[in-house]
Amino acid sequence: MNYGSKAVMLCCFILGFAIPGFSIESEIFVVESVPKTKTLELVGTIKPVREIQFQAKTAGVIEKIAIVENQMVKQGQLLMTLENQTQRLQLDIAKSQLEINQLTLKDADVQFKDAEKQYRDEKQLYENGTISKARLDQLELQWKKAQIRLDSAKQSVVLTKNEIQLREKAILDTSVQSPFSALVNHLYVTQDEIVAAGKVLVHLMDMQAVEIESGISEEEFSVIQQGQDVSFRVLAFPGMEFPGKIIRVGWELNTQTRRFPVFIGADNPESKLRSGMTAQISLNYHLKGLVRIPVNSVLYDQQMPYVRLYKNTEIVKQPVTIDDVRPDGVYVKYGLQAGDKIIITR
Repeated sequence: MNYGSKAVMLCCFILGFAIPGFSIESEIFVVESVPKTKTLELVGTIKPVREIQFQAKTAGVIEKIAIVENQMVKQGQLLMTLENQTQRLQLDIAKSQLEINQLTLKDADVQFKDAEKQYRDEKQLYENGTISKARLDQLELQWKKAQIRLDSAKQSVVLTKNEIQLREKAILDTSVQSPFSALVNHLYVTQDEIVAAGKVLVHLMDMQAVEIESGISEEEFSVIQQGQDVSFRVLAFPGMEFPGKIIRVGWELNTQTRRFPVFIGADNPESKLRSGMTAQISLNYHLKGLVRIPVNSVLYDQQMPYVRLYKNTEIVKQPVTIDDVRPDGVYVKYGLQAGDKIIITR
């Protein structure tokens, strides 16, 4: 068996000295660290990468439904319309009011400029002693009133323009469009149905990609990282493996399950994966700090494993913690490190 480490044959007669516990049937094995790949198995639930329960933004009557369940729709595609006669009437009224307010503003501006000019002209006459103080005060009052009417007219125009924007938005809200390319999973309304604002109209799911939610323990947390590749299987397609990546790991431990949430993203170009499917997830990771030694180097004392460590020309009993036993050797987690020399029996 080739372990990638060098085993040095020693014979006490050749070396000219004797090592207690060492025989001609023994040899020294120099320990080296080796990487080891392990697989973490998780279970998760497949969900759409995006979904929305689209709600009515305004009350009204369903005038037209342009979709059916299980239909694929594109971003911006019309899904349904609500009757909007009332909203259009309110918009027309607001536009008419804007025209009136703009005429009022124009008239108020003319009156203000006239009042201002008259006040300034006659103020000069007052300073020359031609008119009385009472007359000047009257003109100043008329000028200030004109200023107030002008400011009020300007405010009315602004408020009416805002009203028009609200009415136009209300009309847009009666036209329901898909916010993204998606599958129509469920329709909750029928044509001619009266709906209130906030009523759920349709459930959309983006299944072009999926997200799988699973959980990991505190012990498994250190081997998980964002961007890590995984593979998973579903019962609906036995024998098929789907690739995915870890897209995020939760920061808060669930106090009931004692697990951290982990989310896996995967493409779904052929639409084989469906929402609610159970995914059997496999994640390979590398363990660091392990050493591998020959199987015949491990001895047991009351079921506790140990090796014979050659240290300072002596052989000592060294307890070890075994991580795994495989055909290619024993993987030791604690008790040995690279460069240690152990005694094995041939």
